[in-house]
Amino acid sequence: MAYAIESEVQVGETSVHRFMGEERYFDVYFGISPAGYGWVFPKDDHLTVGVGCRLSKLTSGIELFNSFVRNIAELRGVEIPSPQAHLIPLGGAVHVPVVADRVLLAGDSAGFAEPLLGEGIYFAVNGGQIAAEVAQEACHAQRFDTEFLRRYEQRCEDAFSIDFKAAFRLAKASYLENYDMDRIGRFFFSDEKFHECMIGLMDGSIRHRDVPARLAWLYFKYRLAKLGFPVPTNDAPIP
Repeated sequence: MAYAIESEVQVGETSVHRFMGEERYFDVYFGISPAGYGWVFPKDDHLTVGVGCRLSKLTSGIELFNSFVRNIAELRGVEIPSPQAHLIPLGGAVHVPVVADRVLLAGDSAGFAEPLLGEGIYFAVNGGQIAAEVAQEACHAQRFDTEFLRRYEQRCEDAFSIDFKAAFRLAKASYLENYDMDRIGRFFFSDEKFHECMIGLMDGSIRHRDVPARLAWLYFKYRLAKLGFPVPTNDAPIP
């Protein structure tokens, strides 16, 4: 489980555009916690500001959030509304039964949040659409038993299980087991291919299943650097 806490900060369209700059940046911060990251995502007229951490490594969510906000220069002097906190299941889709007699689970209750970034909206909507299709078929067939409804489980498996498994492997290599998010962030964010993968994952143009192949050589260099071997000079040093 991950713990995420965030606030919607109303700053107006002008401030949002100034925050993004001409490059239209969004900000992701590593080193905020040993097993998570912080973020500032620009929206139309406000900023979504938050921080997440693996629940087992969390001491105080509100202290973590307040410390994070205090260190963002652009937010100094800005009123920060009370944040909202949520628990996010990471990797739960592998373990959670999503069907039973007359029951179809979707969204967080089904574990449909990918383990790398904690993204759940896309998968919740996709799973909900599949659930609606299967519910319609069940009504037509007058079959509401687990055996009939397992077609929902299979279609969800076909739709995004491969991506979940790839995301889980990537997450385990970074912070789910090694608690190495800061170190990995410093190294990988120096590479343009990693930028492209991160943005592609967020805007949906790249699937999680494609990331390992795209970053295989970069990850190999990272492992060499951790062992003390020299890497090409354009790579960031491992602190």
